[in-house]
Amino acid sequence: MFTQSSKRAVAAAFALSMSVGATGELLQPQAAQAITPAQQAQAIQAIQRAGCGLGFQGTNATITCSTQAVANLAQQQLNTSYLKLYNSRGKSYARYKIGATTEQTKNIPNIYYDPSGPFNLKIMPDDLNSRSIQLTGTRDGFRLTTAFESAGTEFQVEDKWFGSWKDNAFPDLHWNNGQVTANLSLNRDMTLSNASNIGVNGQWSIRSGFDVIPDNYMNRKVSENLNGVFQSYLPSINALITQQLTSLASRVPDARLQNTRFSFSNGNISATIPLNSSSTPSERACNDAENAMGIWSFKDMARNKYARGGVTAEGRNDVVGAVATSVSNPNRAWETFKLYSIPGVEGGRRLQNTIDGRWLETVNATNTLLLHGPVRTCSTTNKDMQWRVVNVPGQRGVYKLQNLRTNKFVKVTGNGLLKANASESQATAFGWNRY
Repeated sequence: MFTQSSKRAVAAAFALSMSVGATGELLQPQAAQAITPAQQAQAIQAIQRAGCGLGFQGTNATITCSTQAVANLAQQQLNTSYLKLYNSRGKSYARYKIGATTEQTKNIPNIYYDPSGPFNLKIMPDDLNSRSIQLTGTRDGFRLTTAFESAGTEFQVEDKWFGSWKDNAFPDLHWNNGQVTANLSLNRDMTLSNASNIGVNGQWSIRSGFDVIPDNYMNRKVSENLNGVFQSYLPSINALITQQLTSLASRVPDARLQNTRFSFSNGNISATIPLNSSSTPSERACNDAENAMGIWSFKDMARNKYARGGVTAEGRNDVVGAVATSVSNPNRAWETFKLYSIPGVEGGRRLQNTIDGRWLETVNATNTLLLHGPVRTCSTTNKDMQWRVVNVPGQRGVYKLQNLRTNKFVKVTGNGLLKANASESQATAFGWNRY
């Protein structure tokens, strides 16, 4: 179990790492200057390449990463890490190195087993070397898996004869496909939880076949003995994680990095970065002529029905459904939309109806697509009105539609209404036509 002191140490390391730049100097706010749309787009693209998202709202920028995306970023340095278990002069040790830290050695308890009969055994690791150390993301935080080499992976077993430990009096214990897994749980404030635990896997066998040591006993003892080791190098792993987040945050122009706030929930880490007040991105109009892509319609290929606003199903005239058989006047029709690209978002689109200028959006728990009435002002930071078109492979002009607030894809329901509640494989394929 992780102690309260280790939690405080990790939290302190986390806070310190966020205030120190790559050269070790304290990061200072840059001179205030307005963030241009091009700078904003470049920052979004750089962070998206890392598998994360970036949004601007008010005087803050927010980076959101899944724990798996963060783990992928940290893995490159973990590839040079190692853990070695060995014995010397009757005592057991763990020697380890995590990332760029210096090598450390820690004494670990020997394992003792006294089976029925004449044996009284002492068990110690005999030069076990890690084969890989792998960090993966989970819904609760991270999982750190250390896999050991199999060939020659043994624990030395000694028997006590007349008060002295004797080697070669009992066969050594072989550990095949040995693996140690630590589940590293995070709280919402990024402190480590006491729920973190260590599990041990692998097959144990004595080469002579004289198997008197139960597997579950060895797994439990190795887990207990390595718990202290994992506590010792956990701050180094946490520092690797925060370094990656710091690097991402530094991509945001004119940000006050020393005031970055972190939070964690449901497998996602968020970094909220205050911007210098004069640097807040300007709210460019959603229908900026620079981003205009013309007038379009889209129809459900399976039903051969066009999506249109003004649908009166469910007693409402603000919902959108694939119910139209034709487009009468493309320049002014419920079935046509002015499309605008979203700078910095691949495939990003906003859709404005040609009848009265209402924007296609989804705003409630039902995820129904709406043309909200009365007309709502479109803000460039409002993700309700942000969409992405994803091409269906091998089909020209056929795209699926994804909402960028929920990341869910649009599907036509049985009554023809459009809802953003599907996975990509379940989504409706729409044929798009420009006028």
